[in-house]
Amino acid sequence: MEPGTILSIVQLSGSILNLGSKVAREFIGNDRERDELGNLNVRLQTFYKLVDDFVHDTPGAPSQLEYTGTSSIIRTLNECKRFLEQYDRALPTSRTLGRSTQRARVGPGGLEAEDFINRLSQHYHELQLWTLRILQRECPTT
Repeated sequence: MEPGTILSIVQLSGSILNLGSKVAREFIGNDRERDELGNLNVRLQTFYKLVDDFVHDTPGAPSQLEYTGTSSIIRTLNECKRFLEQYDRALPTSRTLGRSTQRARVGPGGLEAEDFINRLSQHYHELQLWTLRILQRECPTT
């Protein structure tokens, strides 16, 4: 892992959280797609907080250690960003178009959003392993 990868994950997850929040606010409806976009936004908030807390609560420089799963996390975040950018591009530049028109321009995305929710959940386990590795480094058993 290259130095700064953890900080890159924090920055990337923060920018995706901003994008996800914008998309979730704009795509309001009672359909499953909206529910999944809202759920994805909640999951992005939780993920960002966990990663940010890890960086700020970890003694020493967390980017100097190797962490398993960083490439997988970055891949998930980049794919999620591309998914959300589809919705962002579909947003009208003015408020004259209706939300149903926005949803029609993008198409259903509930299954994709659910996939990202599940993938982010799996990455929680990797974050827990990172924390355990730090604790083992700080408090080695004799």
